[in-house]
Amino acid sequence: ESRKIRMEAVTGIIIGASAAAGLGLLSLVNYRRFMPAAKPLNNKNYRVAVKPCSVETKGKRIYGELLTPKGVSKKLPVVICAHGYGSHYSLTKAMIGKPLAMSGWAAFCFDFCGGAPKNKSTGSFHDMTIFTEKADLLDVIDYVKTLPQIDPRRIYLLGESQGGMVSAIAAPERAEDIRAMVLYYPAFCIPDDARSKFTSKNAIPDEVEAF
Repeated sequence: ESRKIRMEAVTGIIIGASAAAGLGLLSLVNYRRFMPAAKPLNNKNYRVAVKPCSVETKGKRIYGELLTPKGVSKKLPVVICAHGYGSHYSLTKAMIGKPLAMSGWAAFCFDFCGGAPKNKSTGSFHDMTIFTEKADLLDVIDYVKTLPQIDPRRIYLLGESQGGMVSAIAAPERAEDIRAMVLYYPAFCIPDDARSKFTSKNAIPDEVEAF
């Protein structure tokens, strides 16, 4: 009887481990399906250097990473990548930052303060607005243009979803620094969505379910 119980326990462990391995493999397949391996955007294929950065200003810390092509000594054009609502820097790093660096450009990918329930920058998700993110992006622009690897005359913005909305309202305040801007499905609907949900400022509750 004791041997039977032990065998059943071992069988259960094996089945559980097999199921976990299968789920892990399925997750990896789906990740590769929707997040393919980074490829250069031209005929170059540089190895990528990743430098963690900390933008400390006004009592907050913005975490970012500077991605550059290894072996390139000249000053580089840079794309500052602004992620979407509830997202984080690792997504823009994988989708945009790495391909750019492999192609000979620099990319700066960062987390907005409070931009998601969990990220690497300081700040609470409850305190985040498009205006706090605008302030974060302006601070990032000011920081990036001082980096020795960067050509301050060739700074570009790429904003995804809410990051696109934020890029659009931040760019006019740094018009002399921004050479061009790419908005990837920008969430220009945010103001209209808010007005459709709340008829007045007093109607806005302290908390709204977001997910």
